[in-house]
Amino acid sequence: MQDIKGQNYFTTLKGFGSVMDVWPLGDYSQFIPNADRSSMISVYWSNLHGYFDAALNKHAQLKSQNGNGLQ
Repeated sequence: MQDIKGQNYFTTLKGFGSVMDVWPLGDYSQFIPNADRSSMISVYWSNLHGYFDAALNKHAQLKSQNGNGLQ
């Protein structure tokens, strides 16, 4: 977008997108969980712990098979 007029048009469109984020057209409350935030964060970290455990176990298994853990 080299030309100034086109650049202004693009900037204006980006501005409209920002306004739509602040003023959405629909009601998104149905997509927000009803649980309190601290319990949702706790579940997130518990899941993350499981993902790390699985990755570390897979790495250890590959390392013992291949000698370096890489395929």
